[in-house]
Amino acid sequence: MGLPWNLENPVAYLKRLGIALLVVIVLVIGGAFLLPATTTVERSADIRSPACNVYVLLDGYGWWNDFSPWAGIDPATTYSYEGPSVGVGSRMIWASEDPNVGSGNMEITVAQPCSSLAHAIDFGQQGKAMATWTLTPTDGGVTATWNLVSEHGMNPVARIFGLLLDGLIGPDYEKGLAQLKALAEGLPVADIGALELEQTTVEAKTIVATESRSANSDQAMAQALGAAYGQIQAFMQGAELQPSGAPIAVTLSRDADSWLFRAGVPISGPAPKDAIDGPVQFGTSPGGEVLKVTHTGSYASLPVTYAAIDAWLTLNKREGSGVVWEAYVSDPATTPEDQLITKIYVGL
Repeated sequence: MGLPWNLENPVAYLKRLGIALLVVIVLVIGGAFLLPATTTVERSADIRSPACNVYVLLDGYGWWNDFSPWAGIDPATTYSYEGPSVGVGSRMIWASEDPNVGSGNMEITVAQPCSSLAHAIDFGQQGKAMATWTLTPTDGGVTATWNLVSEHGMNPVARIFGLLLDGLIGPDYEKGLAQLKALAEGLPVADIGALELEQTTVEAKTIVATESRSANSDQAMAQALGAAYGQIQAFMQGAELQPSGAPIAVTLSRDADSWLFRAGVPISGPAPKDAIDGPVQFGTSPGGEVLKVTHTGSYASLPVTYAAIDAWLTLNKREGSGVVWEAYVSDPATTPEDQLITKIYVGL
């Protein structure tokens, strides 16, 4: 009885083995090309906070490490930032020796306020991807959807690896969304989306002013303001002075019981140097960098706008200087209550 063919002819055996291996490789590679060239990982979470409030947490990287599922893996990770602090071009660069974090950068490429954001991510040798946030308003707040799109091109190994991405990245996304939810719901939830605001610089102006105090109620405050403006108007008529802008009220202090304020009317030119006896004096309005907010509606609805302003300051990590004043653009005697325009200035 003769020996098996593979032992009788080792060369033939190796040749056939090589052919078999080649066939397997071809089948694997060929099968890989039948796999999707793109992999998408996507997760969503319902958050009890307005869409615009959640958007601020995602726009730029000021809050990133407060909800990122990877932030606590390596405390030695270093971060640097380039471009604007928010919006398109805002860029974060990270570096870590921990292989679970690695090094790379991400940059905002699309920014639709209160709606969506897209990030281009470069993981270095591990490739590139796009991540997108989509915010869909709901009755109770917003649904935040976070996805990752990885393009594999004609790389068969990357296509095979793409089959594993959901299992690898999905749990991290779920953790990140849970942390974003806790963060957003723990911050002020007054809706900032309706705020008509701008950050600007205003110049101080000469004003005719008087200080007064009232009880902290809408009716008492309105009566106190009316009395103060009456004094100012009488003084200006006697001095033949003309107003150069809307009357203002600067909050000096306010607590649960009372409101101390300075009512004033701007005039042109510098204040006279001569001393004046009486409650009405020449002075200077506040100035400098401010958050300027336009409130349209009744004076009774102003607290809603102030709550939104406080939320905006917190979400944007800005601090007010403590100086706040209002300018009453509309005449309440001739303007419907729902059309009254009040400019609110918050010093920064």
